Amino acid sequence: MFFKRKSSGATLYGQSTSRWLCTTLLASVSLTLPCSAAVIQQDQALSFGSFVLAGNDAISTLVIPYDEAVAPSSSYKLYPLSPGQPGHYSLSGFVASTVLIITINDFNLTAPGQELMTVTNFTFPAITTNGSGDAFLEVGATLSSTGSGTGYGESGYTGTMDIIISW
Repeated sequence: MFFKRKSSGATLYGQSTSRWLCTTLLASVSLTLPCSAAVIQQDQALSFGSFVLAGNDAISTLVIPYDEAVAPSSSYKLYPLSPGQPGHYSLSGFVASTVLIITINDFNLTAPGQELMTVTNFTFPAITTNGSGDAFLEVGATLSSTGSGTGYGESGYTGTMDIIISW
């Protein structure tokens, strides 16, 4: 039997057997998932910092690695002004000593009346819960301009990242 239930902004997909798929939308708040008492706590949001995009005649990128020991990198006409940071998420209430499969779909960052930016190529380490069912997830990603020739205005861009955890 397969079912879908929505609760507190989180969506639970699962089967009545032993395999579950939990999905939640993470922005600036954390949500408690109704899936086996699993909780995803956002400790630090994924951020690309502030930067200047000197032109949009070709795709420019900014890479924020999940490992903070690795320096961010940018390409073409994108020049960082203040550093970005990987996302940090505390995971608890999962099955003990279990490999978690993390999936994050590409998404867009938008600002009113502005060209969109795309977030892709998510990176994170392999995750296995400890004996208590807890784990720590670090997430990096790549931000890309469109390369359409349309300029970007000075604005704050926002978007929603879906983190899908299955085991």
